[in-house]
Formats: sequence, structure tokens, C-alpha cells
Amino acid sequence: METIQNINQKLADVHEIMACLKAMNANVQSVIIKGDKPIIRIERNAHCDVLIKNGIARYVSFGFGSNGRFRQGVFEHSGCRVVWSESLH
Repeated sequence: METIQNINQKLADVHEIMACLKAMNANVQSVIIKGDKPIIRIERNAHCDVLIKNGIARYVSFGFGSNGRFRQGVFEHSGCRVVWSESLH
């Protein structure tokens, strides 16, 4: 079981990355605090392309779902993992 101190640190990490995401005009869809890294799901926006181009983010998953082909991008910041999905038409 995690201590209150560990949970408080994770919440502080989430708070810090949320400010960064707001600055890049990202819309947060969900936050999951489970395991060692909180996971923040965002809607894809133009800044995601910049992160990929600059090597800050990478694509980690490709697949086919009910809406067609997709890929998932990810980057880490302030102890959190930020992910988004893109449709590939």
C-alpha cells in the first residue's frame, strides 16, 4: 500500500504537468493514478506533432479498433506519462 506522502507527491506531479498541458492548449480527458507513474490522457492537438518531431514524444502503439486504424503517442514529464490516440485514415 502506498503512503500518503507518495500519493501527495503523485498529485503534485499531476498538478505540475496539468499546468504544462494547459500551456500547450491540451484538453485532458482523464487522469489515472495507479502504479508508479500517473497516466494523463489528452486529446491530440498540433503540439503533439511538435513533440514527435523534436523527439520528446514517440508513438508506442498501433492498431485497429471500432473507429479504424489508430496510433498512440506518449511522452513523460514531471513523473507522469501523457498519452493520446490518433486516427489514421
